Amino acid sequence: MDNLIRAAALMGFPELVEELEGDPAAILEQVGISLEQLQQSETLLSATAFVRSLQLAADHTRCPDFGLRLGLRQGVDVLGPLGLLARQCADVKEALMMMSRYVDLHNPGSVVGVELQGSTAYLSYDDVTPGVPRNPQMCDLALGVAMELMTFFLGKDWRPNGVFFGHKKPEDIRYYQKVFNAPLFFDQEVYALSIHASALDVSISAADPELKDFFVRYVCELQRRNQSNLASTVEHLIRSLLSTGHCSEARVANILQIHPRTLQRRLREEGFSFKDLLAQVRSELALSYLSGSEASLIDIATVLGYSELSAFSRFFKGRFGLSPSEYKRQNMPWIGNR
Repeated sequence: MDNLIRAAALMGFPELVEELEGDPAAILEQVGISLEQLQQSETLLSATAFVRSLQLAADHTRCPDFGLRLGLRQGVDVLGPLGLLARQCADVKEALMMMSRYVDLHNPGSVVGVELQGSTAYLSYDDVTPGVPRNPQMCDLALGVAMELMTFFLGKDWRPNGVFFGHKKPEDIRYYQKVFNAPLFFDQEVYALSIHASALDVSISAADPELKDFFVRYVCELQRRNQSNLASTVEHLIRSLLSTGHCSEARVANILQIHPRTLQRRLREEGFSFKDLLAQVRSELALSYLSGSEASLIDIATVLGYSELSAFSRFFKGRFGLSPSEYKRQNMPWIGNR
């Protein structure tokens, strides 16, 4: 089954592609991702599709350093709750260790390492996304984010001792030189930043122990949920896909990189079916929208993935015994039928 990644991983992607005179929608369409899916940072995407989109963007825009540019643009914010946790750690070493431990919350295909060798420390990254070879765009992106993270901790003028790349030396390395302002080593076994070990002991001035404890509990709970059953993952995907109008069993199976029959079998083993999960999510969202939103019935039907209001009305009445308009009248009588 394919890994899933938060849509936040493509934050800034459409804007950068457009700046480089490319068509982000067309590139994403080739890997089965829509621009609408990027509007919510917690939407789940195929990690394989994500990596392929980076390479396609680099190829189509003729920008070999596309991944690095995107990583610098995203910065620490792309890490979501993991970035918030890192900011509350006591020192740089603790922050990096937290990154290493919980990076799978951001991207399950990522491996972050911190290794000490005498007076030098190496902050390394590797891409182990199933089904695709280690991708240089993905790894360059990660080094860009790492650079932003370290300058956040150590100051904007900080620079690494050296930078190691697993890919071949590009014909034009001027952008790499500008970003890192350090010796660059290509065709290496690892992707890594080389830093003074003493930098690991630098305290993080804005750290708050109570906030750190809160975010540790939070990311642990997220990790527990991510490791739970398939049904919860499918339910999350349904919530993400409904409003796009392309929520189907085949679509979900494709994102997970498994055959629809395999999806059916594994859900059945857990006591669920795709149809039941879809109905459950639609029911919960419908009740929430009808009782707590002034949106029109047509808008609600669209958000729930129905192309026609009549189809939504039949589903709702079959589920709850009254029409959406009747339910809305009872729960929001001051609004009326819209």
